[in-house]
Amino acid sequence: MEEKKEREEENQERERQLPAIVSPIFILAEVEEEE
Repeated sequence: MEEKKEREEENQERERQLPAIVSPIFILAEVEEEE
């Protein structure tokens, strides 16, 4: 049970970091399309 709890916390941290990584990529893609 302890390991599963730790794993879930790690997944939540990754999910929180994803938007910070994905957003700049989408912004770059939109800027390239506008040119």
